[in-house]
Amino acid sequence: MNKSDLSEINKITNNVEFIWINGNHDQNIVGKDKIGGVFLKFLREDKFVYKHIRTNNYKQDEFEFTGHFHPKFSFKINNSRYFYKCFILTKNFCILPSFGAYTGGLDIKNKVFKKIINANADLIVLGKNKIIQKKIYNDSN
Repeated sequence: MNKSDLSEINKITNNVEFIWINGNHDQNIVGKDKIGGVFLKFLREDKFVYKHIRTNNYKQDEFEFTGHFHPKFSFKINNSRYFYKCFILTKNFCILPSFGAYTGGLDIKNKVFKKIINANADLIVLGKNKIIQKKIYNDSN
């Protein structure tokens, strides 16, 4: 990371309580000690849990926020496929889309999502000019 980017991050992280949730690419970050904030494997605040990757190991009375898979929604028009970032939202969890420039995301039709979505879910699709909400259903239910 160049010095000006690090400086901008530290302007934020040094002025507020800032918590980073470690992901699968964060184990070997060089210069992590120069970045403001606290690095945690997960964070539990009241009934909310923040962690990197979604599993089916959660308590029924908790709500979990995760990333890792960074869902995206696709549709086809005139033989062209279009992809949009989306949230997957259920009663007990929310899987966040990627907001980074280098993270592509995983299509919601991928078999990975069938393993971790064991209930009906809402998609919140982030279009260029609109936000669309759509229901998805796991075929196993």
